[in-house]
Amino acid sequence: MKTGKEANKVKLITPFVMLLGTAIISIHTYLQRFAMGDWLVIVLGSAVLFLILGASLEKMITYFMRINQEKEDAERAAEEAEMAEMEAEAGEELDIDAEGGDTDPREFKQ
Repeated sequence: MKTGKEANKVKLITPFVMLLGTAIISIHTYLQRFAMGDWLVIVLGSAVLFLILGASLEKMITYFMRINQEKEDAERAAEEAEMAEMEAEAGEELDIDAEGGDTDPREFKQ
């Protein structure tokens, strides 16, 4: 995962989905004048359903964020290895020039 702020935002997905979905269902069933027993069963069932959907959505987002973070880490490591290799080659060329003394120092400017 990236930062604490992003992790906290992802953790809020489940309750937000659950509360929003259940609120919509409960208002709809109340306006349809369902009996109180039926209304409670429908609201409880929708709360459980939206809890499962929210948790699944949160897990999918967390999974994709982890994959993206691993890709970024691999790219960063490859760039660092490339930079280290270039620095090592530049250091070897400078050592060779120090021994020979014939080369023009402007050849190594990039």
